[in-house]
Amino acid sequence: MLPRLESLLAGGRTAGGRGRAALAVWRVTGRTEDTVEPLAGWLVGHAGWSGPGLPAALPALTAIGLLPRFAVDPLRGAADSRRRVASDVFVEGGPHPDYLLRSAVRALLDSATVLD
Repeated sequence: MLPRLESLLAGGRTAGGRGRAALAVWRVTGRTEDTVEPLAGWLVGHAGWSGPGLPAALPALTAIGLLPRFAVDPLRGAADSRRRVASDVFVEGGPHPDYLLRSAVRALLDSATVLD
């Protein structure tokens, strides 16, 4: 299975496809040298920023502790945006998903080492 995931990581058709492959490869192998950039690309592409829960790339990048420089400005923009970056029409109790997402993005920005 790993060779198939690695082929998707290297040549996936979309940022989401490469990001999902990177997440799987990182979970299986712990490798960061070829998984951090696709994860960050998937995250800043805003895929999956709606509905319950955090985008899968966000906790993964926070756990890894690395962030490519290209992702810093878009993430900072999302964290500081005056408009909602996440929505959930059916919020029932608890904090709104937008607050949770912004808090998680700020935690990533505060804790990650930025790669050149």
